Amino acid sequence: MNHMRKVVALLLVFTVLLGFSWGILAEEASGTTQDTTVQTTTDPNKVASTEQYTEEEYQEVVASVNSVAEGTLPEIKANAVMLVEPVTGTVIYEKNADAKVYPASTTKIMTLILALEAINDGKFSMEDEVTTSAYAASIEGSSALLAEGEVHTLHDLLAAMAVGSANDAAMVVAEYIGGSEEGFIKMMNDKAAELGMTGTHYMNPHGLHDDNHYTTARDMMTLSLYAIDVPQLLDFTSMKEFEFRPDPHKMLLYNTNKLLFWYEGTDGLKTGTTSPAGRCLLSTVVRDDLRLVGVVMGGTERNSHYSESMKLMNYGFSQYTMAEILTPEKELTAAGIAKGREETVNLMVTEAVRLPSSKTEDPGYTVEYEVDPDLEAPIEKGEKAGEAVVSLNGEELARVDLVTAQAVEKQTFWQAIVRFFQNLF
Repeated sequence: MNHMRKVVALLLVFTVLLGFSWGILAEEASGTTQDTTVQTTTDPNKVASTEQYTEEEYQEVVASVNSVAEGTLPEIKANAVMLVEPVTGTVIYEKNADAKVYPASTTKIMTLILALEAINDGKFSMEDEVTTSAYAASIEGSSALLAEGEVHTLHDLLAAMAVGSANDAAMVVAEYIGGSEEGFIKMMNDKAAELGMTGTHYMNPHGLHDDNHYTTARDMMTLSLYAIDVPQLLDFTSMKEFEFRPDPHKMLLYNTNKLLFWYEGTDGLKTGTTSPAGRCLLSTVVRDDLRLVGVVMGGTERNSHYSESMKLMNYGFSQYTMAEILTPEKELTAAGIAKGREETVNLMVTEAVRLPSSKTEDPGYTVEYEVDPDLEAPIEKGEKAGEAVVSLNGEELARVDLVTAQAVEKQTFWQAIVRFFQNLF
């Protein structure tokens, strides 16, 4: 009898494990496999996934990255790639940038942009409580395990989407911001057109595969460059973890972007993985005030979206630096001053202007001084006397105040007489 009970118990365990494994296999077979959301939960009705990335994998990635000699242009193993310095818009590296690719969960950057812009415009609030629809709860792939009727703040749903790559959270956000999934998809495609993303078409807010849901590496770079300037966006994409549900049904989400853990200075942006799309990563890294933005679409090897992004970044940082274009307290130009003991006054800036510059080529910056033509003594040291403007190819990149480098007292009576006759004759 005891023997029979053991057999029955083993069969039950085997059935549960088989059902769980079959679900994963079916999802991979359908081409919907996405970034796994790393979660823990004490709710027996929720399925907790396990940590995807191990120390062994990290060392594997580092070994691949370190195999490229410093300063060497790497051969990037991905379908389409771009690396850009965003201040000047310099394209440091590109490969198949206009080829059609699938975005997978990098789609969620567009979803995050539209939601944050609606919030920043005052149409919605981070504290809005949003209810999960039955449709949103049914969305496949990576998820926050939302149930129909479950309520969360808009802030927490954005975090679940940005950190855990939750498809269900993305749909809840889309239905709330757009009024419906269709309304939000129209917003996505309208925004893509506004940004000039001519090779992109959206069919959903999360990135599950659809043949008509496509993009290019160049368009993903356009989106990424726009995204880094959207207020609060990098606050979400730089979160390493987020507690989506507190006790007693705790769910802790870990960011699917392992560059946050593996590569110093990373603060975004988003991973994406489906079988048709391959392994994708939109990344941005800041070191010594120099920001670089990378796009890797269609990596084919395990963790290749990380290794190839790190190779790109290493190359970019080996080629570019932040150069001091204007140095504070250094006399830069002079301005005429009326009724002063001196007829000119030297001008300087009080803050440095540092801009990205190639380590091997002249960056080509031009500096122009816009000086106040009506300066008149007496004038104190440090008074504003105009502005210094730094441009590249006609585009203004920086503007700072020009101030007087010394005080100038009012001219004496005899100076005024002498200058009168000098001007007269």
